[in-house]
Amino acid sequence: MFYLVLFKQTIFVSDQVYRQEQKTWKAASAECGENGLEFDEMVLKDIDELLDKEFWIGLAIYVITTPWIEIMGCFAVSEEHKVMKSPSIVICQKQCESYQFFGYSESTTRCTCLHTKGSSYSLQNCIEQNNSSYFIVYKLFSGTVSENDNGKCTTLYCMHGRNGLTSANCNEENEQRASICNKGTIVGWDKPYLTSKQMCLDRNQLLLQPETYCRSEAHENQAIYSWTNVFQAETEAKLTQAEASTNEPLYCLAGSFTEKNDKRDLNITRRFCNDQLQFVCRTGTASSKTPRQSSVAVQVPDRVVSTTNPEGIVFLFCLVYS
Repeated sequence: MFYLVLFKQTIFVSDQVYRQEQKTWKAASAECGENGLEFDEMVLKDIDELLDKEFWIGLAIYVITTPWIEIMGCFAVSEEHKVMKSPSIVICQKQCESYQFFGYSESTTRCTCLHTKGSSYSLQNCIEQNNSSYFIVYKLFSGTVSENDNGKCTTLYCMHGRNGLTSANCNEENEQRASICNKGTIVGWDKPYLTSKQMCLDRNQLLLQPETYCRSEAHENQAIYSWTNVFQAETEAKLTQAEASTNEPLYCLAGSFTEKNDKRDLNITRRFCNDQLQFVCRTGTASSKTPRQSSVAVQVPDRVVSTTNPEGIVFLFCLVYS
């Protein structure tokens, strides 16, 4: 009688656990337990067994979304306020979570956190950006939005002074929906959110402020569906599983090394998470979060690599926390 005995190959290298068996990213993360998959490039570079192999790293691409935020207008920010570079309004809002307001300039990718709004100015100052002290200022929306199909924009419907604020698909065109600027002028119908917003900006106006517009006697029973200044922004971010909590990743990241003149370079590629690769677990003394605090733009990975679908290019943003 013969018995076939199969062994899982596990190699302990520099206090890291290198698994030669291939698993999906989620299964590999589960096998590594609370410590998760290794993502520290300096640690991975010391593992000779990884040369000429592709392996999972402990980072994946997630969609992160702001709470409901509202555009307040164009404000001048004094020089005493710290100004940071931020690749998106989403990252700026995350940086300013402990503040009541935040300012962001899309054209210059500058972000500033504010306890007060400052002095209000014409929108033209923010649009033309002739002076770096002007910012479009936002705040977290304190009102109620009725959810509708996970839309990231909102419409109001004034009736008896109530705004009937409801989420809506930003790209939807609806012949019953108006593009109304904050001075009450109807500038179009059947337009998506961004088109409507730009039509108002061209007139140095914003879309409607839902908490005040329907309270006006002239509008309290207007009964027209209209876009508002309240919306949610979203972007893609590169996070560890601990940072992402219960969110499911869009794509998972794999690493491979190239060696030239005794120098090892880590190449990062995004893969479909159900692909199966080898992996390295972090040790019990390793942090489960990325090692430093910053918000940086990252151009990773160029394209999805998969045996089933190699299409797709993405720019993403990396949120890292201490």
